[in-house]
Amino acid sequence: MIGDDLVNSYHLLLCCLDLVFGNALLCANRKELINPAFRGLPPTFRADGCVPQSELPPCVLEKLCELNDGLVVEAKGIKQHYFKPYIQKLFQKQILKGNETLLTEMLDPQNFIENNKAVNREYEEYVLTVGDFDERVFLGADADEEIGTPRKFVQERAASQAAAQNQQVEKCGSLAPSTPLTGRVYLKEKDLLVTPVSSATQSVSRLQSMVAGLRTAPSENLLQNFKSCSRDPTESILARVKTLGRTFKEHYTNDSEDTPGSHIDFAENRWKLAEILYYKVLENVLVQETKRLQGRDMSVLLEQDIFHCSLMACCLEVVLFSYSSQRTFPWIIKVFKLAPFYFFKVIEVFIRSEEGLSRDMVKHLNSVEEQVLESRAWTSDSALWSSLEVAGNKVPTVEEVSRKPNTG
Repeated sequence: MIGDDLVNSYHLLLCCLDLVFGNALLCANRKELINPAFRGLPPTFRADGCVPQSELPPCVLEKLCELNDGLVVEAKGIKQHYFKPYIQKLFQKQILKGNETLLTEMLDPQNFIENNKAVNREYEEYVLTVGDFDERVFLGADADEEIGTPRKFVQERAASQAAAQNQQVEKCGSLAPSTPLTGRVYLKEKDLLVTPVSSATQSVSRLQSMVAGLRTAPSENLLQNFKSCSRDPTESILARVKTLGRTFKEHYTNDSEDTPGSHIDFAENRWKLAEILYYKVLENVLVQETKRLQGRDMSVLLEQDIFHCSLMACCLEVVLFSYSSQRTFPWIIKVFKLAPFYFFKVIEVFIRSEEGLSRDMVKHLNSVEEQVLESRAWTSDSALWSSLEVAGNKVPTVEEVSRKPNTG
């Protein structure tokens, strides 16, 4: 239901860890599952592993987020509105057995075997119904040999780097690298810490900091800019944003050929971030253009529907990229029925007007530019051809631009 992007899936995993941790902590016979060095252990957890049985299961979600690149607000939202109700539903259907009120006792000896079988049956039915990939293959004892795992690859890479470092020490007789080139091996270890999950959560964190303290409406300064125009565009801009939001949420929640529909709450969340970013960037664009054009009237620019649609699409592309959504470019321009040629023209303006973009966000937008330049701008139905006709220019033929053979 919520696995449409990597960030949601990762926080769902943290919710599972939180649930199992609480169950193991309160189960007298499953203390061996608890790592005594875990920094999220409650103060009442004694060295012998005893916890008062009357105690409620602790929530370690915040600590898990702190230790593992999670986003607390996102994770708690997933737990409260999606994960917890789903687990309660499994209890109500008697698929899970234990304490339905506290969602505990699932690991107790009298319940665990049946719960394990029941959850596996539910998952098997899901895979058969949906026809999806059975991800339990990664849990097999021979997963390393059969399919290879990132963990093993990272360990092998770290071992090879350690060997290279030892060779360097033996060769130079010193731990200090003699040159930047020979010392590169010391810098590579940082790369091991960068994972798709950490990149995604860092992108979302950066995105949230970009819009922190702002609202889903034009600021007072932006409204003043609108009013200073010869024709106030405020009503048309607000109406357009409302229409685009409705279109986005409708497509985001509906199933497509490649992607299942997402929950409306996630559509609302993604749209909210994009809308705030849109008004912020629009204000920056107006400030820059006013300076560049020496106070000239901005009515013509602000009345261009394609400009606003392209700018909003750019904001949504950044939001969806930050969450590692499966709805990648050109999904958003298809939803808005926006020509790639027009979308391309706004990307540079967007990047120049928003200083808070992370390096990964800029690289992603640059890759979108490359896609448009390489192929999408040259399709037979591209707006590029009509723009050339209006400009009165003629595209040169291959013969005209190719070098003539040397006859001398």
